[in-house]
Amino acid sequence: LLGIDFAAICGAQGVEAKYLMRGDNWWRYALSEEGAEIMHEAMRERGVEPVFGSGVDHFEVDDDGHVEAAVDPNGERYECDFAGVAIGLDFNTELLQDTPLELDDGIVVDEFMRTNVDNVFAAGDITTFNDLILGERAKNGSWGSAKEQGTIAARSMVDYGAEEFEWVSSYSITHFDFPFLSFGHPTLGDDSVEATTGENEWRRVALKDGKVVGGVLIGDLSPQSAFKQLMREGRDVSGQTDLLMEPGFSVDDLAAATEQ
Repeated sequence: LLGIDFAAICGAQGVEAKYLMRGDNWWRYALSEEGAEIMHEAMRERGVEPVFGSGVDHFEVDDDGHVEAAVDPNGERYECDFAGVAIGLDFNTELLQDTPLELDDGIVVDEFMRTNVDNVFAAGDITTFNDLILGERAKNGSWGSAKEQGTIAARSMVDYGAEEFEWVSSYSITHFDFPFLSFGHPTLGDDSVEATTGENEWRRVALKDGKVVGGVLIGDLSPQSAFKQLMREGRDVSGQTDLLMEPGFSVDDLAAATEQ
């Protein structure tokens, strides 16, 4: 999500910019076009123009190595004075290739941050960990997750098994006239439900086997605690997902529906 942070900084400084995106909308793996358009319009209002189906093939530089333009895979050229590139996470595991450590897009650890090698632990973005909430291996690039993993790793070194890593991460953006928050694993799951709940208000909840595994909130962030609680409790919301989209949703709404 660093790309939109950079775009928002340009907008806040009055710098006209173009945001080159590879897909049809921003963060297409977590947002539908309807939800993403709220973000697109907020960028445009600040002088940042989203460019879809684009990306960067290469940069053109002058004789001193200063960037002059970005050229996308379609051959479109965009002149610029500076450029920022959001490439996601790049895991530097090369130094571990000849070791017995198990690697799978990072260092594989259990829920106590221990690797497959005795007395070797790992924590942070580099880990592929056993996500107890998701029920499968997962990755997480948030600061809060990395900090908590470090805490669990330290405790496990002293008393293995004393505390497991069970974390619902979140990432918020406050650059615009409305807040934005993602939680859990909004790009995963086997089903989802979404709704526009008001002006510049939209939400989407990702589901797996009838349970909440992540989501995105735009505008109204009040349901975040309830959604995170459902994740931690592993509550099955099958047949009740419409309630998740109701303004003012709380976990008690589901409990009442269950009693009926």
